[in-house]
Amino acid sequence: MAKYSKLVQDILQAIGGKDNIAEASHCMTRLRLVLKDEKKADDAKVKNIDGVLQLVKAQGQYQIVIGSHVNFVYEELCAETGMSASTEGTKEEAGQKEGSLLDRFMRFISGIIFPVTYVMCACAIINGINILLRYTGVLTPDNGLYILLSGIGNAVLYLLPVFLGYTTAKQMKIDPFIGIGIGAAMCNPNINGVLMNILGFEIQATYTSTVLPVIIIVALASPLVKFLNRKVPAVLRGFGVPCITFLVAIPLGFCIIGPAVNLFGEAMGAVLNGLIDLNRVIAGFLIAGLWNISVVLGIQGVISMPSLTNVMAGVPDSFGAMRSGVCFAMAATALAVFVKTKNLRMKNVSLPAFVSGMFGVTEPALYGVAVPNMKVFVGTLISSGLGGAVAGLLGAMAYGVGSGGVFQVVGYINPADPSGSLFAIMANYVVSFVAGFVITWFLYKDTDEVSTTLDSFKGVQKYNAKQEAKAQDKLISSPIEGKAIPLSEVSDPAFATGTLGKGIAVIPDKGEVVAPFDCTVTALFNTKHAIGLTSTDGLEMLIHIGMDTVKLEGKYFTAHVKQGDVVKKGTLLITFDMDAIRKEGYSLETPVVITNTDDYQDVLPEQAEKVRATDNLLVVMA
Repeated sequence: MAKYSKLVQDILQAIGGKDNIAEASHCMTRLRLVLKDEKKADDAKVKNIDGVLQLVKAQGQYQIVIGSHVNFVYEELCAETGMSASTEGTKEEAGQKEGSLLDRFMRFISGIIFPVTYVMCACAIINGINILLRYTGVLTPDNGLYILLSGIGNAVLYLLPVFLGYTTAKQMKIDPFIGIGIGAAMCNPNINGVLMNILGFEIQATYTSTVLPVIIIVALASPLVKFLNRKVPAVLRGFGVPCITFLVAIPLGFCIIGPAVNLFGEAMGAVLNGLIDLNRVIAGFLIAGLWNISVVLGIQGVISMPSLTNVMAGVPDSFGAMRSGVCFAMAATALAVFVKTKNLRMKNVSLPAFVSGMFGVTEPALYGVAVPNMKVFVGTLISSGLGGAVAGLLGAMAYGVGSGGVFQVVGYINPADPSGSLFAIMANYVVSFVAGFVITWFLYKDTDEVSTTLDSFKGVQKYNAKQEAKAQDKLISSPIEGKAIPLSEVSDPAFATGTLGKGIAVIPDKGEVVAPFDCTVTALFNTKHAIGLTSTDGLEMLIHIGMDTVKLEGKYFTAHVKQGDVVKKGTLLITFDMDAIRKEGYSLETPVVITNTDDYQDVLPEQAEKVRATDNLLVVMA
């Protein structure tokens, strides 16, 4: 990647060139070099390189601390110098599976969507407030404040491809700014939704507020980016790779994916609208039940266009009324998760998602609550479908264009029969809401029920900093039994200075490392001296057993899990022979650090000096 190429070139220049490297390898966080002549290396220059966190010289190695992305830097170093990859720092076999295909797909989708949900919820709440102010008469649609709040409230949803382009690129391990560029092009008003004649073909595609198109385009662009990073000369790579990628991926995606999705949407809409004449109950179930899928695909506008055209022309229509309860099913889904979950991150997402859902903005509930949990997502399809079936059974019709949520009811009242039409639509809403809550209540299950539970905070009185524990903070158990010491006291400056993240160190009394929370093993080296874990809510932890024990090359360490394993709290991860390691002359100071410290307000150690594997070790302030 371009940014790693620049970093590698700066490192090579500072250490005296590639010809000064005798050996190269890497561990969890460091580029480990054996230099032919250390006098040729400029230590001060190395430390000042943008992307270098620290420099450590120990046991004949020139250790450049990079961070958890060191493997990419190492690969680029090998490409630049022509060296072969050392086995010391390599991962487990490339073909190793990381859980089932469905598990990997859900982790992939969650990794793309979940980071956006907080800002999505914030904008949805603003939008809801704006709608409330409009319907209470405080603001009018032509009021400047209303227009401004509407712009803020719809910003994230409108530009969703930009945000998802960034997160998808990160998941695909390419430059995230390429993902942003792709998403921005897809939302550009000069081409978005504009009829264009390209090589004799008429193309008109709309991508604003869509999800899957940008994910597909960035995913398809990823192999091209990686190929270009290997082939484009370093001096041209910074601008050349994104330039070529944009010229290839965006036109192909814009001209193929958009029209294909539109054709699918038109066909799906024709089938669903045709069903209304055959059986209104079945049609209502399918129209409402499939609505969330159409939103994910970005074809909801195409499907509902005939209905919207009828209503705007003054012709009552069934389609809109049948799917009108979806927002209440989604709001109830979010409410059920909020009430039931003990996962603090999910609580923070589900409550505003419930509020915004009641105002007709369902994306926070859909992407933040339902999509990351396949069972819950299927449950929303069923609960929405039940409401739609009731609307079909009772003959609910749309007579006007509603704004969504609690205020949309005005669009479904028949001036000739207000009470009958109101009963039909309210029955739809009630059934959708009740079904959404009940079905979700039985289907939802926390994926991280221990490390983020509210119950785990009972009895916590204070932090080291004398602060009271707040509900959104996380209490992390110790992965190892022994004596806890401040991270600043360990002998390695990269850990002691907090360069690799805040945390604590433990001098083991027992040669076992266990999972401190439900998590995925995201990094495990062949040397087995260090392990990287990622909790189900995104907290990343590095456990590094001993100082410089990578030199033991796995001797005296036994791994009981493999990279990609999904494990529960308390699962045995690694065992090690403490006596043998000490006899070899290595310190067993074991740093336990949160490598994505910057994602949190602070990471504070607990006050206990002696810890067991189940004792509280760290407080992570969310």
